[in-house]
Amino acid sequence: MHDREALDEREVLRGYAPYSVKLASSLREAAQQQDRQTTPEEERAFVESMGTWPPYEEARAALERLSKLYQVAVLSNVETRVLRASLDRIGTDVDFIVTAEQIRSYKPARAHFDAALERSQRDKSRVLHVGASLFHDVRPALELGWNVAWVNREARPVRSDAVPTFEVRSLIELCEALRC
Repeated sequence: MHDREALDEREVLRGYAPYSVKLASSLREAAQQQDRQTTPEEERAFVESMGTWPPYEEARAALERLSKLYQVAVLSNVETRVLRASLDRIGTDVDFIVTAEQIRSYKPARAHFDAALERSQRDKSRVLHVGASLFHDVRPALELGWNVAWVNREARPVRSDAVPTFEVRSLIELCEALRC
């Protein structure tokens, strides 16, 4: 999985194409690095499975707690329909979403962050960006002067160029840190 994640980082820097195309490409390249090959059917099945991936167990409870006190948005590199399916699986709603499909760009590029600030109608000093990826979330939000919470589920080491405002292991831990 980490091989595919590393390839995904390179893939999003290549410019916009539908995320389903990028995901299939990163899966294919990860398999090739392991001297394996994927079939078009396997790639299609993997891409189509995105909307069925189970959310983290605490996602619904945490989003409900957060939304009582804060404006909640999701900035995602996936396609809009996939994100909507994921939010339906979680069983909660958010104030707004920003997807790569909507803005024709991928995090870590600043377009997601600019769109979120515009849609939120908030000053960046009043925003807490919560993310699990140092590459896609933490570093770019810090570079823009945002407060950042890193959801570090795997207890990875913090990089000196991406020290978040908060580091938590789960969204529930974030809720506790924010007292919501």
